[in-house]
Parts: sequence; C-alpha cells; structure tokens
Amino acid sequence: MMEYWLADRFGRAWLRFHGSLRPLLGDLPGECARVARGETMPAGRLWLAQDFAARVWWRFGMATCLLLLPGGFALGILRHVHAVATVLAAAFYALLCVAGVAVAEAAMIRWRCNQNRLHYAILEVRF
Repeated sequence: MMEYWLADRFGRAWLRFHGSLRPLLGDLPGECARVARGETMPAGRLWLAQDFAARVWWRFGMATCLLLLPGGFALGILRHVHAVATVLAAAFYALLCVAGVAVAEAAMIRWRCNQNRLHYAILEVRF
C-alpha cells in the first residue's frame, strides 16, 4: 500500500526534524512499513500505524499549504511578467493538487483508523 509506504518515509523525515518526538513515536514509521508490506498484525498495532499515518499525511498537507502562501504572494506581485507568472502559476497549482491529495489521504486513513478502532473496541468488549 503506497500510502503507508509514503507515511513511513514522511514519518521518518518528520521525526528527524522533531527529535523530541522520537521517544514517543520512534517505532511507528516501522509499523507503517509493515502495513505497506501487507504483514499481518494485531488490531491494536494496526490502529497505531493508521493513526500515525493519518497524522503524517495531515502534516504533509499542511506543510504544502504553507508553501502556497509565498507562491501566491509572488504570483500576485509578478503577474505582469508573463513567463515568470506562468511558471509560478504551474508550481502553485501543482502544490495545490499535492496538498489536496495529502489531505484526502489523511481523511481516508483517518476513516479506516476509526473503523478499525470501532472493531477493536468491539473485540475488547467481547473477550
């Protein structure tokens, strides 16, 4: 599953930049890699991997949105220089598409995570 493989990569990069989170979240990128390979795992560990992947995709989408701000300002300032405006507009729309895909991935994985949590909670009540 490509979204969990990318969540593994993005999560490792995120933990490299935020070293204080490494003790809390250090093994979760590896859990995403296990999900991406299709390994079987207990529902609790799958839920943790899905939760981490949803958070990573959301942060990636928001970081991409932050890149849209200076691009939008530059596009507004340089709109009269047609060659530069064309390149900036293409980059702006590409970043907008990437941000949209990232937020959609975060929403989809969050929905799966909530479904898994519901199933996990039912299993805990039964046994």
